[in-house]
Amino acid sequence: DLADLTLQVGDLYFDKGWLTEAEQYYSEYSLIFQGSEKAEYAHYKSILCAFKRTLDIDRDQTKTEEAINMADKFLARTAFTTYAKEVEQIRVECYKKLAEREIYVC
Repeated sequence: DLADLTLQVGDLYFDKGWLTEAEQYYSEYSLIFQGSEKAEYAHYKSILCAFKRTLDIDRDQTKTEEAINMADKFLARTAFTTYAKEVEQIRVECYKKLAEREIYVC
């Protein structure tokens, strides 16, 4: 029951646009319930929250780097296949943002 409630709260926060809170619940689920069949979903949603919280290129890119690290961990798990293409695309977009940031700084 706790696992289901944790995901439901994460989904509720995500639907409301409260991405910080949603990411926290999804990450908690991914950590505690790693063997669950919904672990891939929770990990994907935490990456999506992190990506949506990245800032414009003229701002701090810590969250962008965090999203890349999360995506790398996701893609390293060969059992995660359902959302792999979406996560790969998120990672590509994050790398583009970091490259644009470097150009902006120059």
